[in-house]
Amino acid sequence: MQKNEIPFSGPFSSFWTNISSLNLQLMISTQFTDQECLDWERSLRLDLKKANSKINSDPIVERLKEAPLFMLNELRSSFISTTIINFTSTTEHYLKDMIELSLQRNSGFRKKAFVNHQMSAIELEENMDVNDIKKRIFKIISAEHSKGPVLSSKFKKASSFLSIKEEIITTDIFQGLDSIWRLRNKIAHSNKGFIKFFEIYSASGLIKVSSEPEKEEYFDFCISLLKIIDDFTALLNKWDKAVLAKWPANSFIS
Repeated sequence: MQKNEIPFSGPFSSFWTNISSLNLQLMISTQFTDQECLDWERSLRLDLKKANSKINSDPIVERLKEAPLFMLNELRSSFISTTIINFTSTTEHYLKDMIELSLQRNSGFRKKAFVNHQMSAIELEENMDVNDIKKRIFKIISAEHSKGPVLSSKFKKASSFLSIKEEIITTDIFQGLDSIWRLRNKIAHSNKGFIKFFEIYSASGLIKVSSEPEKEEYFDFCISLLKIIDDFTALLNKWDKAVLAKWPANSFIS
């Protein structure tokens, strides 16, 4: 790191750690085979027998044995769903945490944020400590200024509130990111059995994978998804440093 270079924030460190783990899990899932499902059935049956398990494991292990390809497709669908849900959740938490951190560390930003915030008298009665009151308000404000149906709206709202210049935000990346958020909403509000395919937008256009994909189809989809996540992580690193530079720590509330 060069002298006087701004490091990344605690929230970004947490984001990066979670995303790195998520990326690795998704890539490992591309290597699963139906033969491994059969191997897991034998291994699982032995382990459950040794443990004298009281659960009815027959339906579980029999499905692995009788329909390994079906279970492989179930695993692949689950890994896509898990990646989408965890990525979107981790990103949304980061935006809230970054606004909250900026409020904690900079008195000028607190003054800006508090101008339009109203607090009822009952809150003073419930929270007598001034710093506790401020921390409670920080959470309310950070949630309010990171709202939106898709990431582009959330990100623009947070950037505007934090006074981060528009040129830092690469707008063309958000088509893919917004498609991930729409897919998240589809996963969250649909019966899993009715989802016949997953689709996102990448730099090369619409990328789609069925719920019963071939290995190459699944691998290509995962690579496209991770490319969007990687590009966004690089953008977020620059944005994170811009926020730290805009609102330096001059009066930290612990």
